[in-house]
Amino acid sequence: RQLHRVTELADPPQLERRMDMADKLNFLIVDDHPVLRQGISAVLKSTFPGSNVEEADSYESAIAAGAKPVPDVVIADPNLGGLDATSTVSKLRRGVGAPIVVFADNGDLRVMSQALKAGARACLRKDSSPELLAHAIEAARNGDFFIDRALAEAGGKGLFTKELDAALLSGAIDIAVHSAKDIPTHLEPGIGLAGCL
Repeated sequence: RQLHRVTELADPPQLERRMDMADKLNFLIVDDHPVLRQGISAVLKSTFPGSNVEEADSYESAIAAGAKPVPDVVIADPNLGGLDATSTVSKLRRGVGAPIVVFADNGDLRVMSQALKAGARACLRKDSSPELLAHAIEAARNGDFFIDRALAEAGGKGLFTKELDAALLSGAIDIAVHSAKDIPTHLEPGIGLAGCL
């Protein structure tokens, strides 16, 4: 598995060729704003021709929609129905069982951190390009992590260690090696410093 801090976009022709060869995917969009669901749906249908896109406006309707057919990827609002990102992502993971891509409103790093720790595979800003969404979906399907470059740059020092924490806590990786200058003085519960070189 890989952890992408900043993923470079493929050249458009390469991305287009990959998508032409892609399987017909099943997507589930979970958001309580109809206009956002329709916009994301239009992008997915254009980017992944022939794919099936289901929509849900609540956690309950997401569980029903996720049963037929089981989605390859869920694209969700991490604060669905007033829940925090931890609750939303955890419930969707248990109820639907597919990789989750979330959007962080205005680059909210707290939301991103909660979502990743709860098991989301990718986090984007709402103003991200369709190409970035496609890369996030590809990473999520492969079991990798994807963080939008704009979020990574907004976080500055310490953001990547939060990504590593999320990967360690979710079981995606067993050990991480990182420069000590970037490690925060307070470690998350469940994270320990095993050695120093």
